[in-house]
Amino acid sequence: MPKGTTPDGDQSVRPADLERAGVWLARHGLADVRPTPLLATRLAARRRTRLAADFLLAAFIITVALIYTVNRPSGAAVDGPGPYRRARPSAAWPQTSAWPSTPSAGPTESWRRQG
Repeated sequence: MPKGTTPDGDQSVRPADLERAGVWLARHGLADVRPTPLLATRLAARRRTRLAADFLLAAFIITVALIYTVNRPSGAAVDGPGPYRRARPSAAWPQTSAWPSTPSAGPTESWRRQG
């Protein structure tokens, strides 16, 4: 057997993989070339790798969604993300506005008062 070739009777390759390799060759303009067991094995490995990567990505997204769902605050609903969020009034709170009627003294108002 010459160097770099494989025997024609390689039984480790599934016939479905050889068919897929033939389709792959035809898609790339090589319809007259016969698929080799090495090409069929490499394409099958690429397909399995892509499938594993897709599965891991889906598992990661589902895990993050579950963690977010489990760690949600059970009390009051929240208006939005970040440090500027405010809790929405619930039944336990008085039914008045959640915000004070007069604006609170922010950093600029307190600075003006000092000077």
